[in-house]
Amino acid sequence: MRADPAAVITIGESQTIRARALDGANWSGVLDTTFLVGAAPADASNLVISEFSYRPAPPSLDEEAAGFGNRTDFEFIELMNISGDAIDLGGVRFADGIGFAFAEGAQLAAGGRVVLASNAAAFAMRYGFAPGGAFTGQLDNDGEQIVLLDAAGGAIRDFVYNDVAPWPEAADGGGFALELAAPQANPDHADPQNWRSSPAVGGSPGSAGAQALAGDPLADADGNGIADALDHAFAGDPRPIAATGIFDHEGGQAEFAVFALRLDAAADAAVRFQLSADLGTWEENAIYLGEFRMEGGVLERRYRAPMPRADSPQLFGRASVGD
Repeated sequence: MRADPAAVITIGESQTIRARALDGANWSGVLDTTFLVGAAPADASNLVISEFSYRPAPPSLDEEAAGFGNRTDFEFIELMNISGDAIDLGGVRFADGIGFAFAEGAQLAAGGRVVLASNAAAFAMRYGFAPGGAFTGQLDNDGEQIVLLDAAGGAIRDFVYNDVAPWPEAADGGGFALELAAPQANPDHADPQNWRSSPAVGGSPGSAGAQALAGDPLADADGNGIADALDHAFAGDPRPIAATGIFDHEGGQAEFAVFALRLDAAADAAVRFQLSADLGTWEENAIYLGEFRMEGGVLERRYRAPMPRADSPQLFGRASVGD
């Protein structure tokens, strides 16, 4: 059918239009153009790396029999749209760490997740669904820089992860994935405090592994005198556990105050820790020592004071949940 050159075509949803022009008896080549409706460009305000597995659990006997004999076959990385609208992934690409570029017209729905895998067939066998694409290269077991760029070449994410504390060590060979804690808050990916090991071995590609709090965070549904936000985030008593430890200091060793927080592995919460010498002024200046998995799947986060006990004999610690 020949279109009237003066006609206006209205589309109500994103789609690719194929068209060609007629000049006398001659047709031009086909031109494919993708029109996006209601999709904002992906950028650092709406797209996060929500989970990745750089050293997955070893292959099972069945996986080996299917030809997937290496851990690297099961590596994956997950992106999440944290905005309330669809976003355009066209041209978004990984420039360091792994290689992958989204095709023109690719979109991610509001709150949606897309998983990229090292080996699509291996991933589908282990997790029961096909990934959104396969990347080139592998995620380094010793940690490396990951760079995700937008369509214009600007950095969406640029950070370095590691396989040693204070990064969660359970992701290094234990089969756990690294999950971004409270991704909707758009946390700094370079801060290891914003990452946690997945509640379950294998992670949860394509869905949330840990659960967000439902309901009023300030309520006290069980009447225990503790706000529901704290009950949700912590495994038991939310008060920090105080101890001491010996650490290197100024060419020698010194005793420092050490604090531990017991977190519920199934809870998705942004937890921060603060110190005070007088209960009046609180600072987030503790040295983060890392996350340690305890019996029953409890995650223990440990911090030490910035100064030796000899220089700060009185010190108080407290935890906060939320932004």
